[in-house]
Amino acid sequence: AELGGVTALRLRLRTLLPRLSAEQSRLLTLLLQDVTQQQIAGRFGMGRRALERQIELLFGEIAVLLSSTK
Repeated sequence: AELGGVTALRLRLRTLLPRLSAEQSRLLTLLLQDVTQQQIAGRFGMGRRALERQIELLFGEIAVLLSSTK
């Protein structure tokens, strides 16, 4: 059941991609592909703390989108 829940969550998150900014969409795609934070930081050309901040902002935006689409 857990695997099905994870798959459903990933699919739900993918439906949000068009509603995110280009950078947030790219970040979410990489996170969903299980790319490491170190690799993502390199691709985005930013340090670990800056990436963590971007992830926090992304999660905040996801929370807003999910709460508005119940």
